[in-house]
Amino acid sequence: MPRLAQSQIELRTRGRMCPGVTGVCRADKKMEPTTQVGVALPLHCADFGLIYAGLAIIGTDLLVFLNAQFDPHTSRRNLTDTPWNRALVPLVSQV
Repeated sequence: MPRLAQSQIELRTRGRMCPGVTGVCRADKKMEPTTQVGVALPLHCADFGLIYAGLAIIGTDLLVFLNAQFDPHTSRRNLTDTPWNRALVPLVSQV
């Protein structure tokens, strides 16, 4: 099966505003009382997924597209291993 470009994948998206993460700080960024997270699943065959922090950051073999206010690495090619990013994981899993 041919590989589809990101723009060719039809997605079912679900997002929500979650209460802000408490007890952890972001890396030199303003914190809001809420944080938006989103999950999208391909409706048809796809052979990759992406993790976003506004823009696409990491490709993944998981067939899911995740978007949250993650703290990316300065290269924007990876996520940093921070308490903030770890605190967002349960929020994304609840969407």
